[in-house]
This record gives sequence, structure tokens and C-alpha cells, in this order.
Amino acid sequence: MTHFASDYRWPASSLAVTIQARRDVEVAEALVMNDRLILRRTGGFPYNSASPSVNVRTTLDGNPAILRGVATSVTDFRVDEVWIGVADIPELVTEVSTRFEHLSVACTPTRRGAARMAVGPITLPALDGARSMSMFIEVDGESLTIAAKEPAPLDEFEVHLLTFQDLLTFLVDEPSGREVLRVKSLNGEVAQVHERVRFPRALPAESRAARPFVSLIGAEAALGIERWWSARKGLRPVTEMAAALCYAPSVLVESDLAVSAAALDRLLTKTMRLPRRFSRSDVKEVVDAIDGAVLDLPVKTAMLEGVKSALNSTPLRTKIEELVRVLGPVVLGNAYIDGDKWVTAFMETRNAIAHGAGHDGFWTNQSLLRATRRANRIMLILALLQHLGASGRVLSLAATDLGDKHAKWHRRGPIFDAP
Repeated sequence: MTHFASDYRWPASSLAVTIQARRDVEVAEALVMNDRLILRRTGGFPYNSASPSVNVRTTLDGNPAILRGVATSVTDFRVDEVWIGVADIPELVTEVSTRFEHLSVACTPTRRGAARMAVGPITLPALDGARSMSMFIEVDGESLTIAAKEPAPLDEFEVHLLTFQDLLTFLVDEPSGREVLRVKSLNGEVAQVHERVRFPRALPAESRAARPFVSLIGAEAALGIERWWSARKGLRPVTEMAAALCYAPSVLVESDLAVSAAALDRLLTKTMRLPRRFSRSDVKEVVDAIDGAVLDLPVKTAMLEGVKSALNSTPLRTKIEELVRVLGPVVLGNAYIDGDKWVTAFMETRNAIAHGAGHDGFWTNQSLLRATRRANRIMLILALLQHLGASGRVLSLAATDLGDKHAKWHRRGPIFDAP
């Protein structure tokens, strides 16, 4: 988590502060360095390289505030978290509200002319040590609230907020930044918490229709959220990777190719059930032959492990070809993707990354690399939607939306065939 200075208007160039474990009020200079908030005092801060966390009390715009952060040197304190409106940071909270970029897009009815409505309460399943909670989205689709039946640490709410942020980013295929948290404690106090942001402010969104291919409004919303929470645990880190690809700068073509290929490999390996290439008896026959051979033990062990892995696994190309077959020509056509050309390009780039393969000039063919990067992203989204139980209609809408957005950059290219 990172607190970015650009997400919070720092009210003064200097602050009167009380440093943790001290009583005197002292003055610190407020600076912005590399989009991070820094307090500087020539008299220094408590600095301990083994345990550098420090709390600083102050007043911001007339409200009590607590700054949490790290003393990075004997004179500088980096602000990592700002709590405004409370005298002490609560250990347990009951409710957290916030706003997300593009939340209103994801809450737009897919049927034209349908009225907006509030969403929820929707049950968020327990995940990663965080208890089950409920979520409610306001009728304007601008803000959401997560509440717990029993008071819980803020970190538990954070698990659900991060999971929802990745779902939102996935649904709108855009970076979806999160704004300040409004945290309600046991005594009813509400604090504004500036921090807990994984990514800097998103770049201006690309132009897109205000109608998503999947909406958080409707009877299937609760089921979709339940399946995303389940995928978060069962497919990790596929959902995180799918969302992170939206935040990657466009110049990072090669790294995007590696991430998308790994995510597709992981997703298809965990979700596809294909017929075995070799029967168990065939595998046993080969293993017994190697086991009975006169070989040095390390050589025999390595051969047995390699043969078992090769004969019992399904080649990645087979899984990729099956994905193309299952999605079908209509869905791929809506995305302007030539399935056969994509399979060839995907395998070539993936093998070049994983095994150092690839012909001369492969890594300088920017047209192919960039087209493959966008096609991988589309196929990953469609594969995830299918795993989440999306209907054929939803897959077709998603493919059309994604094709209109991405294929325009690669018209008549090596993979896409867009008008």
C-alpha cells in the first residue's frame, strides 16, 4: 500500500506535531518528494532501522489527525497513512465506505432504458482471514459501503475492498482508482483515512460506452461476486494478474506478454478438464521400464520425474486450442480475433519467454508483439468470464466491447481483422 501526495491536498507548508512517545509540540516542514508526503525536522524523528514505524499527531484543517509512517532518516518522516477526525486510531471498525472510479459504469443496466437501482446488500464470502461481510452500492452507483455484523480490524475490510477493486477493474477493463476511506468505529466516530492505495491515480480513461457487458445490477450480481471471491482463492493469482494488466504502462509490452501468458496457463490448468493423452497403464509401463533400467540413482530419479510430468500433463497448446474451440467463431469474430493466428502467436511468444526460443528478429517485431499483447488480454477476460459462469450472450457482448476497444489499434494486423 502506498499513500500518494497527489491523492490528498496537503493544507500547509509546516505543521505543529506531537511525535509518538514525546509530549512537546514541535514544528515540522511538510514536503512532497516523488509524489510522497515527507515531514522534515532538523531535530529529527525517532529512528530505528529495525522498527521504523512512527505515529505523529497534528491538526489538519481544524480536525485532529494522526499520521502513520516511517522515519526514513534522522530528519525525515515519510507519511504512509493519514487519519483525520479521530483522536486515536480504532482497533475495530463496523463500516467502511468509499468511491471508485468507473463504479457507475459497472452499475449501469445492460438493458437500454432500464432505471438505475441500488445494489445489495450482497454477501461477501469470507476470504483470506477476513470474515463474511455485506456490501451495498448507492443508487447513483458512485459509492459503496461494506459492513460487518461484528466489529473487525480495518485490514479485514481491506481484503474485501481490494478484491472488489480487482473485480471492478476487470469488468470495465480500465484502471479503477479508489478514493478516501470513511471508517466508522464502535463509538460511531467517522474518520477519513487517506492511504491504502495500491496504484497511483489512473490516467484519463479511454473513451467507452456507459454500458458494461456485465452489470453489478441484477439477479446474477450476487452469484458473480460469490464466484469472483471463490476464484480469488482458488485461482490465485489469476484475478490479481487480470486486473494488474490494466495498470501496466503501454510501453511494457514484453512484461505484459509474460504476465498474460502465465495467467492464461494458470487459469486453464486449474479449470479445464481434458481427456488424458496417455492412459494410466501406458504411463505405468514407461515408468516401470525406466525404474528397472540400470542407471545412476540421480539420473533415474530425474528421468522418472520428467516422464511422469510429461505424460500426465496436458500441453499448453492443447488447452489454448480448446479455449478457442469453446469460445467459438461468433465470440472470437465479435472481438475481431483470428483464433488460429492467435494460437500460433501466443505459443511463439510464450515459448520465447519461457524457453528462450524464437526466430531472429522475433523480439523486434513490434506489430506482432503488441497485437499479441492485446489479444492475450481479451482472451484472458473471456476465459475468466466463462469460468465465472457468463452466458453466451454476455460473452458475445464482452467480445464486442473488447474488440471495439482493442482491435482498432491493429486493423488488418497479424491477429486482428477489424474493419
